[in-house]
Amino acid sequence: MVYPVTANTAELVDGVNLALAGPGGLGQGFAYFNSPGIDSSGVTQFDLTGNFRAPYTQQNFGSAHVPLVNIYVAPISLSTAEMLDERTWKFTFATAQVTEPFIPGQPIEVSGVTDPYYDGTYSPIGVVECTLTYVTARTSSSFPLVAASTGGTVALTSMDYETSTDCLARATVLSAEQSVVISSQLNIELFTDPAYVGSYYYKVKINRYVAIPNNDTTNPDFLFILDNATGRPPATLAYKEYLISTAVSASTEVETIFTNIIDQPGIGYYQYILEIEFNDNSGGNIVTNAILTQRSFSAQVFKP
Repeated sequence: MVYPVTANTAELVDGVNLALAGPGGLGQGFAYFNSPGIDSSGVTQFDLTGNFRAPYTQQNFGSAHVPLVNIYVAPISLSTAEMLDERTWKFTFATAQVTEPFIPGQPIEVSGVTDPYYDGTYSPIGVVECTLTYVTARTSSSFPLVAASTGGTVALTSMDYETSTDCLARATVLSAEQSVVISSQLNIELFTDPAYVGSYYYKVKINRYVAIPNNDTTNPDFLFILDNATGRPPATLAYKEYLISTAVSASTEVETIFTNIIDQPGIGYYQYILEIEFNDNSGGNIVTNAILTQRSFSAQVFKP
């Protein structure tokens, strides 16, 4: 691109940003994530948490191919639901559980409480504490306090929503002429409830999120929202879909590779992340666990 001295103001701004971005070619703003899936001790595996915020995975130190974190929990009956403050909600189980059903960060779903004020999905902060007898969740927004209530259930599902993985990288784009080149690999083992036989869709996507200030003067940072801004390319840059039969096995291993995906989003600060989704096709299938092994992700800014 040539920017003559007669260029208009917008073109001059683009020209200055392009110059500030450094020489042409790859190498500016390179960011990556890598987990090789094996080390000197053998296979390294991570359980998917289903969280809407980090940690998206949790290292599994157990036996190979044996998941320890659930991304599906069948509805658990509640005795009481109460607000501890404007953002903290406590749900007491009707009977004690054998193991803690949820881990911090998971987006639990509450339904059927006598006072429907308590019904809903608690995310993106989600679970902050879980014991054998209760689970406590926190919301990012504040709500007026109400009296405690009774009844209902609390559950966790992996189906029908995008779940983030730890395959992500951030990139700063300083010019409308710059592009971001993204590559990724994900090896995953998926587990389903053997009580259901049929098939389900496993979808893998690379999505772009744009940064916005969190307006917190004490802990200033960025929030990332799916970038559906008008005038920019679609937020989903790459997509693969697999139809998986549960009649063959209760677990399935799938490898997905995306190579040299090119994005030109315009000036901004972005997060690129690999996200997955499960949708039942027939038979009421439920994905209960997922183990991640070999995976990588890179984002590199390219200046023409």
